Amino acid sequence: MSEKKTRNSSIDIFRLCCAIMIIMGHTYFLKDISPIAGFWAARFLPRICVPFFLCTTGYFYIHGLKNGKNTFVKQIKYILKAYIAWTVIYYSLSLVLAIKNNESMGNFFKERFVNFFFEGSYYHLWYFPALIYPFILAALCYKIGKMKGIKVLAYTSIIIYVIFFIGTDYINLGQYIPLINNLYKVNKYEVIRGILGMGLPFFMMGYFVNVTEDWYKKITPSQSTVLFLFWFGGYIIETICAFLTTPLDSAAEEICVAIMLLPTLFFFFVFLLKHPYPQYGKYTGYCKRMSNYIYFVHPIFIAIIELGASIIGKHISNTPLFFIITIISLISGTIFYKLDNKYTRLLV
Repeated sequence: MSEKKTRNSSIDIFRLCCAIMIIMGHTYFLKDISPIAGFWAARFLPRICVPFFLCTTGYFYIHGLKNGKNTFVKQIKYILKAYIAWTVIYYSLSLVLAIKNNESMGNFFKERFVNFFFEGSYYHLWYFPALIYPFILAALCYKIGKMKGIKVLAYTSIIIYVIFFIGTDYINLGQYIPLINNLYKVNKYEVIRGILGMGLPFFMMGYFVNVTEDWYKKITPSQSTVLFLFWFGGYIIETICAFLTTPLDSAAEEICVAIMLLPTLFFFFVFLLKHPYPQYGKYTGYCKRMSNYIYFVHPIFIAIIELGASIIGKHISNTPLFFIITIISLISGTIFYKLDNKYTRLLV
């Protein structure tokens, strides 16, 4: 069965919601009102967004493999085109600033070259390496062992996730385990965690959704809602524990590999599959493309607004900045979406 046939409205609608929640995170929404409110609105809620993007890609790719259709080449080309297009945009802006600040061009190009392959060409574009490498690894495992290879990779990814989880400040068990404790001390630990500890397990969550298809087809939409809320409650409790036992900034960072995030993501995806809302099907294309555009473009608008405010000697607090960036992103994205040509399709 093709991706087009299996895609439902709720998945793409939530993709757009995720893009907006990520703006909440990058503008530190509500932090100006209260650090606690900012933690929950700008750190807790957006944590499911990138995992959801990864799981969505993994789900549709592995669903295709189950049905004898390998879309790896098509999808990886699409991903790389988007990554390269946005890299050109962000590196061009960075180059202008580097020249203005008299930075070393040698260091500039060396750093950007390395970032493209490992850290992402801009801070939010870490998503691309976190997606591309697991995608390639899954394709290789399928080529070697077919679905058995995918199964081995999926269960291995859970083990890897647990290793990163026990290294969090609020659990802090990994430091007592020989060999594993060295992982937490390596240079660029966050980069490794982003690709192997987040990208791979969340991408492979799509496998677990696929192999439990017979089960979740038997449960009712109401049951899927209860299951999701139960595990989401567990994720909230774990976040509260992290919040109470570690500094606020540390808790905000460490819950990206919270153990309860895995079942929460799984049951939320099942929840969406059980609530497809086909009556909104005409909006799915718009929501999918707008979610991509908003995610990729919003740091540019944040930088422009903050620069403009500093020039005129003003300061825009977090909450108004969120609404301004969201509105500008939605309006500009809709314009590009309506233009709909080969150039705008690289962006939207």
